[in-house]
Amino acid sequence: MKRLMRLRASQHLRDLCAETEFTRAQLIQPLFVVEGIESDEPIPGLRGTVRHNTQTVLRQIEKDLEEGVTQFLLFPVPAEKKERAFAHDSTSKTIAEIRLQFGDSLCLWVDTCLCSYTTHGHCAVLNEKGINHAATLDELDSTRLEDGHAPRLIPPPVPAGVAASAAWTWAAWAVRRGRPGRAPGRSVLSNGAATSRTTGPPAAAPR
Repeated sequence: MKRLMRLRASQHLRDLCAETEFTRAQLIQPLFVVEGIESDEPIPGLRGTVRHNTQTVLRQIEKDLEEGVTQFLLFPVPAEKKERAFAHDSTSKTIAEIRLQFGDSLCLWVDTCLCSYTTHGHCAVLNEKGINHAATLDELDSTRLEDGHAPRLIPPPVPAGVAASAAWTWAAWAVRRGRPGRAPGRSVLSNGAATSRTTGPPAAAPR
């Protein structure tokens, strides 16, 4: 039996009626910025991707913008690994430098996660029983607020990367803090807009 698909009879008609397309606007460039390194470091297993410092990441963004890429996802990696009370000065400085140089020409996503901050590589504060849910959410909240202090940025509204087993504590935490709550997700820092999506359990390996 011949299927009469008149809207797919030629390339011109297919282009005209296409409901799905893929463009550079849908590409997101990952940016791994490591505090304290002197130059780019290749990442084994991610061909063409490197670890940047604050200066080299600016050059990478400039190059990508010239190629038409406008979406960037920042993965900050601090030099000091700790169990809790993490420092975010380096991340805030990186965000501020990016916004100062490129302004509204890009959309900057920030991975609000703890796995690169902890000594064990998990996105959580741990205790003798496993994940300390309340302490983890407090640290994630601190992370998103510190990241949002950079010039021209708004704080990401949702902590990201927290283990799925801790998600149920979010509503209680939000009520305790007197703030509206949503499930953990990835946040986007943009020009006056913030969105998020729900994420699953984080990878345990440190970056």
